[in-house]
Amino acid sequence: MTASPVRATFEKLLREFHRLPQVQPREPTLLEITGFQHQELLASNVLAFYLDPAKPHGLGSTLLATLLDLVAHPDAERIQHADVRTEVYTDQGKRLDLVIDARTVLMGIENKIYHEAVNPFEEYRCYLEQISGGRLWYGILLTLRPIAPSPAFYGFQPISYPQLFQALLQRIGGTLLSAREPYLTFLRDFIRTISDLSRETSMDAATLSFFRDNQVDIERLLEGIDQLRTEMRQKLQTLKSLIDTSVCAFPITPGFWRSQTMLSDILVYEVNASSSVAVNLIIHAKPTGWMINLHNAKGDQPSHRAALEDFLRMRGIAMRPRNFPNVWRLGYGSDSLAYDAPLSQVQEEVQGFLRQISQSPDRE
Repeated sequence: MTASPVRATFEKLLREFHRLPQVQPREPTLLEITGFQHQELLASNVLAFYLDPAKPHGLGSTLLATLLDLVAHPDAERIQHADVRTEVYTDQGKRLDLVIDARTVLMGIENKIYHEAVNPFEEYRCYLEQISGGRLWYGILLTLRPIAPSPAFYGFQPISYPQLFQALLQRIGGTLLSAREPYLTFLRDFIRTISDLSRETSMDAATLSFFRDNQVDIERLLEGIDQLRTEMRQKLQTLKSLIDTSVCAFPITPGFWRSQTMLSDILVYEVNASSSVAVNLIIHAKPTGWMINLHNAKGDQPSHRAALEDFLRMRGIAMRPRNFPNVWRLGYGSDSLAYDAPLSQVQEEVQGFLRQISQSPDRE
C-alpha cells in the first residue's frame, strides 16, 4: 500500500473517532480514592452497618428486608431487629464473612468481590444449622457478577451485587426522608463503587464497537505513532549532546519527560538560579514544530511566578504568557521552528537563553 492510501485510511479513522459521543471523565468514588475498593472485609463491614436496623443510618431494615426478599423470605417487612457480626468463625475454624441473627430467621453471607467461590460451604451450612436452633436460615453467596447455582454451594444461594442494588434502589424511596447524612451519601458511594467493579468494561458501546471494527487500522496507526515517539526522543537526545551547558553560570540539570496521551516529547533543563527561582527550560518536540516554555520549579503560586518574571526581566529576557489550560507557562524564543528544522537552530535558541540568564541583572 502506498503512502497516500495509508494516510487516507488514517484520516477516515480520525473522522470516525471524532464522531463518537464525547464521554465525560469519570469521577472517582471515595472508596476508590482510599484504594480499598477491592477488599472484601471493607465491603463486609459496610454491609454490616447498613444491615443493622439499629445503626444511625436512618434506613431502618431496608437493606435487610431487601436481602430477605431476594431469598423469598415470606415476612421480610416484619423483620425490625438483627444482630450482625462479621468474620464469624465456625467450630472448625472456618470464617464466614457475615452472620445475621434476626430472631426469627438466620442468614449467613459469604461475600465475594474478586476471589472465586471455593469456600467450605458444607462447613458453613453445618454451622448455620447448628446455631439456628431449628429456625429458618438462609445462606447467601454475594458475588460481583451473576453466577449459576451449584451443588458445591450446599444451599447457599448466589445473589449478585447488581441484583441486590437494583432491588435496594426500588425499595429505598420510602425511607429517604428518614435517612441521615452522611450515611446516605456513603451508601450511594458504596453502590457506585461496587457497581463499577461489576461491569465487564467501563467503555461505552459505541467506542468499544469503533475499536473492534477498526482494530487493524488502529494498530497500524499506533505503530506509526510509536515510530514518531522514538524519532522525537532521538532528536532530543541529539539536541542535548549539542548543547553546551558550561555557558550557564548556575547549576543545571537535564532530564527527559513525555506524556502517554500527548504526541510530543520534552527535554527539560532545570537551572537552579537562586533560593526563589529554579528555571525549568522546557523544550517541546512536536509534529507541529518546536516550542520552548519557562516555569519556576520552586512552585506554581503567584509569588513563584512573579519571582521568575522579575528574574527574567532584570536580565532583559523576552517572554510572553502561554494560554494553556490548567498550567502556567512563559513562552521564549521563536514558535516558528518546524519539526524538521535543523537542530542547530533549536540549539542556538537554547544556548542563547543559557547565556542570557547568566548575565548580571540590570537593576535600573
